[in-house]
Amino acid sequence: IHASNATHVNHRPKGQLPLPPSRKVAIVTGIKTIIVAQHTDWGILTFENKDIHAVIHKNLHGADATHIDFLPFPDLEQNIRNDVQFLRNHELIPKSIDIHVYVYDIACGRLVPVDSE
Repeated sequence: IHASNATHVNHRPKGQLPLPPSRKVAIVTGIKTIIVAQHTDWGILTFENKDIHAVIHKNLHGADATHIDFLPFPDLEQNIRNDVQFLRNHELIPKSIDIHVYVYDIACGRLVPVDSE
């Protein structure tokens, strides 16, 4: 698995790395707990697709990125609920798996537990 991951990582440009193969397999091979961790002050909370499309158009000589959904979200708490719902309803994740949710508060440096129900 480690050699496979190393090969996977080495063939990807920096910043464009999807989950390594062992991470994808881990969900179905004995995991008992999933931790969802997000943080405050996400830049993505501050814009909509139309905003980033305009910036790209302006700064990249008229480039059209309107076909790209940058997946912004305006509400951190709702985004957490959506992620947990996705995990709880996923066919490959057994109902017996515990899901714990935290938000890292950038301002105070604390990991705050969140009730995701």
